[in-house]
This record gives sequence, C-alpha cells and structure tokens, in this order.
Amino acid sequence: MAPALLQFPLTLVSGVFGVLLSSVLIVTMSVFWLMSADKLRAFALDLLPAQAQPQGALLFSDLGRTLGGWVRGTLVAILLIGVFTALGLALLGVPYALLLGLLAGVLELIPYLGPWISGAVAVLVALVAVDPFKALQVAGLFFIVQLAEGNLVQPLVMSWAVRIDPLLVLVAVTLGAQVVGIVGIVGALLAVPIAGLAQVITLRVVTPAIRHVAVRAEPERKAASPPPPVHGQ
Repeated sequence: MAPALLQFPLTLVSGVFGVLLSSVLIVTMSVFWLMSADKLRAFALDLLPAQAQPQGALLFSDLGRTLGGWVRGTLVAILLIGVFTALGLALLGVPYALLLGLLAGVLELIPYLGPWISGAVAVLVALVAVDPFKALQVAGLFFIVQLAEGNLVQPLVMSWAVRIDPLLVLVAVTLGAQVVGIVGIVGALLAVPIAGLAQVITLRVVTPAIRHVAVRAEPERKAASPPPPVHGQ
C-alpha cells in the first residue's frame, strides 16, 4: 500500500492541474472564437442560399451573443467568488487573504471541485498560521461561499449573461456532472454554453422548421377532410 499512498497526492495534483488546464483552454478557445466570429460568420453565410442568409445571420448573432455571455458570466463569477472570499478571510484575520481569494476565484473555473480545493488550502493556512478554531471558521466561510456559488452566483449570473432560465442552468450543470471523473467536471463547465446554444438552435432553426412543415401540411389536411354536412339533408 505504501507506493499507492505515496502516489495518491501526485495523482490528485496532476488531475486537478489537468482539469484546470482544460477549463482555461476552453475559455481561451471561446474568446478566440468570439474574436474571429465576424470572419466565420461571413464565410458561413456565403455558403447559404440568398433567401436563407437573413435567418442565418440572426442565428449566428444569437450564437455569438450566447457564447460571449457565457464567457462574461464566467469572468463575473470568478470576480465575485474571489472578492467575497478575500473579504471574508480578511474579516476573519486570516493571513494572505488576498492571495487565497485570488486562488478561490481562479479555481472557480473547476465546477464542484474548485471550491473544495481552495477551501482546503485556506483551512490549512489558518490552521498553521493561526489556530484550529480559526481553521473551523474558515471552513464555515467556504461552506457558505460554496452554497452561494452553487445556488445563487452560478444560476443567476449565468442566467443574466446567457439569457436562459436559472432552473435550466442548475439542471444543465447537474446533468453535465453526472459523468464520473474529469469528463464530468468538464461536462459541468460546458453544460451552460451547450444549453444556451441548444436553446438558440431550437428557437431559430427547429421551431421555424416545425412551423413551416405544419403550415405546408394544413392545406393538404383540409383537402383530405370530408366536407361539412349541409343542414336539412
């Protein structure tokens, strides 16, 4: 068991670093995609027929707005969690409050696991630098921060930024995290933009297509239905 116990911290650190790297890479790629969205939009619209280009332009605008809103919401959530954590630690008199708040904000990129990691680091600092009672206070602070992050900050901020219902945000993140391991954490990170993009595609593509099919089928249905009976016959 000794080699396994010695290898566990290294495996944990490498796993956390991998998830954080994946999260940063996803956000960075989203920013780059937004920066080149105009060129991609012009190229994609040239591939569409002339009569479909206005609808395609609306679709690309909504997709860009949704993805950009997710990036803005992620940055706002990082800022809020970092500021609240730093203020709470400073009020408790914990050393390195600003640095620990910055760590909590950056690890906000890792759903579910991030607050636990930053909270464990802050508790350890309070335990070593102050006393066990202060470490318990820090643990309580991070418990409150995690509750606020999961039930208030993420649903409300993402709902405001991506323009989807807060309940849909919670459902999407919960479903995205059902896969075990790193894939589940990355799935929870991508759940909100995927839900937003799916909402845009449903409203701009699927719903008009269904409505168009229903309108075309209406004359055929009326032609196939028998004539109404005439009174007196």
